[in-house]
Amino acid sequence: MSTCYKNLMVKGLVTLLFLGCCTAFAANKQTNIAAHSTNFMFLQNAETGVLKLTPQEGSYQLVLQNVQPYVTYFSDRPKRMTGLMSIESFLKEWQSNTKNGFKNDAPNVGIEGIKLHAFSNGQTVSVVMVLSNPIYDKNANTLTYMAHELNTKEGEIKKDIKLNNLVLFIDNIDSCPSCCCGFSIN
Repeated sequence: MSTCYKNLMVKGLVTLLFLGCCTAFAANKQTNIAAHSTNFMFLQNAETGVLKLTPQEGSYQLVLQNVQPYVTYFSDRPKRMTGLMSIESFLKEWQSNTKNGFKNDAPNVGIEGIKLHAFSNGQTVSVVMVLSNPIYDKNANTLTYMAHELNTKEGEIKKDIKLNNLVLFIDNIDSCPSCCCGFSIN
């Protein structure tokens, strides 16, 4: 066998080995992407809201008034899906018994709104809590949650707080069947 032929065979085998490794790497990367669960986060808006004290320490009732009839959702990387869903569809996610669903693992929420004062332009209020037990009254256009304080450096809230232009930034959920079938607003 000639040296030229041997070199060609070795180069061919090295090339095949290289291509085999690249294919295996690409297949593994695709498997990792497919195995990555899609997490969905949610934005909810209301014209006004009240964070009311309850008798239980660190526990509040959050009442959203003139709540938007839809919830905005978006997913994390790499899928980056976005859309809108009705409040009713969103609340169905609270009924789900999935391992990491809201029913079994209540979400964190960032609550931001403007506390208006009689003689000033208002003060932005931001708190982080845990949400549970949503109750939607479509006729009254209100949505009520139970909210529980996380350990915060700011300390607990001492009195009811009325907020305007309220936005809730609701933590992720691993799966969201309603997110694939949201609706568009015309």
